Amino acid sequence: MKKTLLESLVDYNMAMLRALADVRGAVLTSNHQSAAVEELAAQLSTPTSVAIALTDLSPAEREALATLQAAGGWMETPRFARRFGAVRTMGPARLERERPWESPANPAEGLWYRGLIFKGFRQTEAGVVEVVYVPDDLLTLLPEVSPRELTFALAPAATPPRVQPATVDLVEDVFGVLVHVRNHDVRLGPDDTLRPKDLQAINALFVSPAPAANVAHDDRLAFVLRLCRASDLVAVAQGRLVLNPNPARAWLQAPPARRLLELQMAWRDDADWNDLWHVPSLKPQPTGWKNNPILARRKVLGFLAHCRPGTWYGLDDLVTTVKSVDPDFQRPGGDYTTWYIHDQHGEPLMGFEHWDEVEGALLRYVLSGPLHWLGVTDLGFEEDPDSPAAFRLAETGLPLLGLAPSPATAPAEGPVPSAVEGPVPSAVEGPVPSAVEGPVPSAVEGPVPSTVEGPVLVVRDDLTVRIRTDASLYDRFQLSRFADLMEREADRVSYRISSASLARARRQGITVGQVSAFLRRASGDRVPASVLDGLRRWHDRSGAIWLEQGVVLRVDRPETLKALRQDRAIAPLLGDVLGPQAVLVPRANVSRVRRWLAEQGYLETGD
Repeated sequence: MKKTLLESLVDYNMAMLRALADVRGAVLTSNHQSAAVEELAAQLSTPTSVAIALTDLSPAEREALATLQAAGGWMETPRFARRFGAVRTMGPARLERERPWESPANPAEGLWYRGLIFKGFRQTEAGVVEVVYVPDDLLTLLPEVSPRELTFALAPAATPPRVQPATVDLVEDVFGVLVHVRNHDVRLGPDDTLRPKDLQAINALFVSPAPAANVAHDDRLAFVLRLCRASDLVAVAQGRLVLNPNPARAWLQAPPARRLLELQMAWRDDADWNDLWHVPSLKPQPTGWKNNPILARRKVLGFLAHCRPGTWYGLDDLVTTVKSVDPDFQRPGGDYTTWYIHDQHGEPLMGFEHWDEVEGALLRYVLSGPLHWLGVTDLGFEEDPDSPAAFRLAETGLPLLGLAPSPATAPAEGPVPSAVEGPVPSAVEGPVPSAVEGPVPSAVEGPVPSTVEGPVLVVRDDLTVRIRTDASLYDRFQLSRFADLMEREADRVSYRISSASLARARRQGITVGQVSAFLRRASGDRVPASVLDGLRRWHDRSGAIWLEQGVVLRVDRPETLKALRQDRAIAPLLGDVLGPQAVLVPRANVSRVRRWLAEQGYLETGD
């Protein structure tokens, strides 16, 4: 974008320069383009010439010029053209033949042929965009115009007949993802997605699981999984999803309100979750165009910050207001022709005339999807049970919008060293990836502080453990390493200890002694003796039985087996002796043993 009138006129041909001179009453004495530019710039930039030009403007042309002034002297070309028209492109011959300055087609052409506005390019947050601008030296000669501020105002709506309040279930569901990733080898597919069995297992840990048949395509499940990565709670290491130890521990130990806010901010700042591509009614086409989901989210949050907490507003009213005051909230350049988006029937939705179908649908999705899941908006319903008609700000969303103080960042639960922490197993061969936890300090001596009074959990004779929902989430996380979730109640969550869950814990390096110490501490030393005895018995007999795959090699007499076991070539390939005339050959060694026996004449070809 050029700064002065002289710089702006440099690229004009003589036909255009003569047109401007004709409209503004200037005199050109030279037929040389460069000299004519200097003559015209000198005459058009005088205060008197500008004042005369302003008196000739129509009301619509004055509004267009004032709009540019209020916007700082420039505006993206598509946005300006949408309100005040586009300047028709004409070559010198057509320009001289049609003389468009005598009857301009719109306010934009009226200003264009008076030399008050020009076109150029400017670097913006969306990249380099074409803009309409007023040169700086002309801008200083225009009457002062007050900057136009965004006036976003919504009228309150009636309380809807059915209300779906925001919840903090998302925190519990993220917790479920961390538990599954911590306890299992979660391999990723070639497209960086989870295997069906892991999706089903994680979904089963959610407060409100999706139907099993829909898990692969459930938008909220995908949102939770992405949120875990956006908040740095999990990471990808060598094709596996693994726990990110320090961020995960800090999040688990943080105060409840802080945990939720961190998830909200992770969504707000995540460039990899593109809300526009998740709107159910839209099918964006991957043709190379890009949108900025962070920009759109921050705009939406800015709109909501103008709303009064606890007051109901109509979703239709919100969409209408945004379209009126800031229609280009997700398109800084105001371009509605380069984003290839189709509807569900494959019809293209290009052009500003499809604003409601694209921008309007995005606003509805963000408020009723991510922001509702994140505890920011309550939803209200009328006739259609599946389509919300109203919203209000929930208390749990006010800190994100700057309408309430942010919860403290320091952990309120205090350090919670766990009696069940042990070395974290690596799911891959070789050195443990950096994102995977190394050996974790064992429990400290003495009582561990808790945020709740009385026992955190209750252990029963049947090996069920009921832990309070207001207990440390970090305590629950440690419990989940050696016990399996059974059910949720209003104030309790129940787990069960089983041989399978203890075996899983042992594979993670957790000992029965650590399990017993954790249960004693968290229950206020009220663990039934039968449970402690059962844990000891399981420890005593664990590992006493195992299954092994292999092939049994039988010989005709004991001397033959003895000779084989003394032979330096074949002996290392043999396994445990099963009797005087039988030995186990490990599965991995079967082909080599068969080949050796054939070469030595013990087996005939085909045996």
